[in-house]
Amino acid sequence: MIPIGNRHYCTVQGETVKEVMCERCSQRFRYQLHRAATGECVNLLWLDNRGAAETAKDAAEVLLQRRLSREIDVVACPRCNHIQGEMVRSFKMRFVLFGLWMCFFLSIPSIVLFAFTLADFSLFRGQPRIALMALAVPVAAAVALIIFVLLNPNFANWLTKMLRGKPTL
Repeated sequence: MIPIGNRHYCTVQGETVKEVMCERCSQRFRYQLHRAATGECVNLLWLDNRGAAETAKDAAEVLLQRRLSREIDVVACPRCNHIQGEMVRSFKMRFVLFGLWMCFFLSIPSIVLFAFTLADFSLFRGQPRIALMALAVPVAAAVALIIFVLLNPNFANWLTKMLRGKPTL
């Protein structure tokens, strides 16, 4: 590989105060949202190092401002301990996406064993059965995760118990 330039990275951190009105008791409360963002710029042929570094910093700052304005954290109301619906939905999606990625990652060895089996390449006796059993664990975990998070009407109550005592401003 012939080098044709370099990359510049810049990471910036920021915080903002989010104000929320509780859906249950109408109490206004605030919490501090902390985020970090990384920008990147390619400096072709090493022509403009300073400009590439500034471009990376500008990209990081734009991304940081977008994240600070759009994202939310899960914080319970300090008066009634209720978690707002938008916060619950956001947490559910992040939780499910993380869980499904983990299930996919854990299923890779069994997928490889199935591929070997389909190609008539056997590493050991009973390979298809072991691959199927190894695939059953992440699939069962994914189904349990979806049932627990998405279909459970008491998930918000469980989340409230887990977050008790998280400080607000």
